[in-house]
Amino acid sequence: MPWKKQAHGDIVSDWLTGAFLDHTDPYLVWLDITGFRGAALPSGGGVVPVITERKTGDHRFRSGAMTKVQLRALADPAQRGEVARFEVAAGFISDDGRSAGSGTPEQSQGASGLRRMGNKPVIGFIDYGCAFAHRQFRANLNGNSVVTRVKAIWNQEPAQRNNPPGRTRVALQWRANPPGYGYGAETLRDVSLPGEPGLTLNAYIHQFVSNGVLDEQACYRHSGYGAIVNRHATHGTHMMDLATGYPSPLRALPALNAGFPNNRHDADIVFVQLPQFARGLPISGLLRANVYDAVRYIIDCAVDEQPVVINLSYGTNAGPHNGTSVLEQALDWRLKHRPKVPVTLLLPAGNAREDRLHVVANIQPGKTAIIHWHNLPDDPSDSFVELWFDDDADVSVCVVLPESEAQTLQVGPGDVASLIHGDNVVGALIFARKPCQSMTGRMALWATARTRPGASGVRAPYGRWAIEVASSSDKPIAVHAWCERDHVAYGQEGQPRQSYFSDTGSAKCDKDYTLNSIAHGELPLVVGGYQLNGAVASYSGTGPGRVPGASHVLRRRNASGRRGPDVMAPSDENAVARGMSAAAVIGTDNVRLDGTSVATALMTRHLVENGFTWPAAAPKVPAPIRGSAAPIAGNAVPTNPDQHPDVDVRRIV
Repeated sequence: MPWKKQAHGDIVSDWLTGAFLDHTDPYLVWLDITGFRGAALPSGGGVVPVITERKTGDHRFRSGAMTKVQLRALADPAQRGEVARFEVAAGFISDDGRSAGSGTPEQSQGASGLRRMGNKPVIGFIDYGCAFAHRQFRANLNGNSVVTRVKAIWNQEPAQRNNPPGRTRVALQWRANPPGYGYGAETLRDVSLPGEPGLTLNAYIHQFVSNGVLDEQACYRHSGYGAIVNRHATHGTHMMDLATGYPSPLRALPALNAGFPNNRHDADIVFVQLPQFARGLPISGLLRANVYDAVRYIIDCAVDEQPVVINLSYGTNAGPHNGTSVLEQALDWRLKHRPKVPVTLLLPAGNAREDRLHVVANIQPGKTAIIHWHNLPDDPSDSFVELWFDDDADVSVCVVLPESEAQTLQVGPGDVASLIHGDNVVGALIFARKPCQSMTGRMALWATARTRPGASGVRAPYGRWAIEVASSSDKPIAVHAWCERDHVAYGQEGQPRQSYFSDTGSAKCDKDYTLNSIAHGELPLVVGGYQLNGAVASYSGTGPGRVPGASHVLRRRNASGRRGPDVMAPSDENAVARGMSAAAVIGTDNVRLDGTSVATALMTRHLVENGFTWPAAAPKVPAPIRGSAAPIAGNAVPTNPDQHPDVDVRRIV
């Protein structure tokens, strides 16, 4: 497989000419030179999800997971006009396939007033699989009356219209392409959508009640919402139960009764279902435009002064880790510009602390660091490594194939080296002069095609690769590298295989800097996890954030900005009984799931119990797990100094 300094695509015929690599998203380069082969794009072409940041204007950030954009104009800095930055926001499919390029801009249609109903608090979930008729989320069960608290569902995949059997049952009403978003389908609990056939959500559920008993299987089977059909458990239902289900799934745990009492809540639930499939294939990776749209949608469901708590149970690994990514800035901007709707956005700290997905190297002047990266066999999806440097770092990068001594060509800022197999690009080292993903720093992207054999014959070698970073700087530099997340959400199909790093003499796997990479913004509340027996969960991600201008050691001690989770909450009963038990999809069945998403759901419940405000006795403190104090939710006290030596024992309750 030869290496070539070339980057030819359909959007940009030659990325190495002109100013294309001056200020761009390296992922767009990869997608273009591979024909968008691995991207999670819908069939039919013409759509590439992006988030854009405008230089000025009231609508500074714009997104659309199904918005047609002129990618050629975004790719060329000279043609961007009012667009200051952009970020490709597509996930990646866990298989092979082809999709197409760009179209023309499409304007938002504005929000729908039909969603803004009632004055109860709103709890929003951005997740997978909402068992909307589950008894844990009912406002009332009295005789033949079943009233769900689920006020709205936006399924970001198109709903499948299934006609219930028999003459006495009517289909659930779905509106395709909700106004203001233009993709997926929504259904509302109380309000009939003009011109749409079928029943509102609550009326639809009522059809399946007989003598006070709801036939949940039939209700879901004919709903047109495939995320819960024939599934024992879903991540979204589990998190909803932990956050707002009644009776509380925590009621049997005495240690949590004070902080999370067993109260019935009347708050409305708004659920946004992230897409699970593209072109019939499962999706892995973070769907950034979908996430931003989901936050906007939930806020759109609230009226002025209606408190909103949003539980975003997802995250990723790679990124600048300094709060300046386009998505993080967009989320901060959105939360700041809804002053009449008080919104709290909760994010998990992430579960990657022990997964060897972060490596750091401190390189002396004129020296070279070697990073070992392991790409696994039979991986059905593309894999990515991001290497981050300071703005003034004078470095070049090359890659050595597994069981080979042949290096790539040296790649510096503004250069690309492609690994060619036949007529296809199966790997690329892309070093933009300035990445769109961050306001500071430089990033080199190492991307490889899937390693699973397929009909197209396009696959990359697997094994231990060597990424060599050579310094020409006159001072020591720090290099941080992250493997991008390559998992599907719990309950989804697909088997992507996560790559990882191993130690070398010049680069070490580091458990710091493992916070969820979309959780470094200013306003979201970031939640870490601990066990009820007192130990911090070993997987719970931590900071600090990546700050330019200092060595790795100095950053660890003196990081400014976010340095870790804002607060800790229970995520496991103990080291043996991992996770928390909560609702499955049907009836009284329970399942046990762990992770900082569990802690985030419990913190959501804690806020609901305190009237959707942060308790005055223990205000939110932007604080780290390492280096300062993080408030603790619940009654247990993390006491694991080997993992997190500076955890404070202060508790919220």
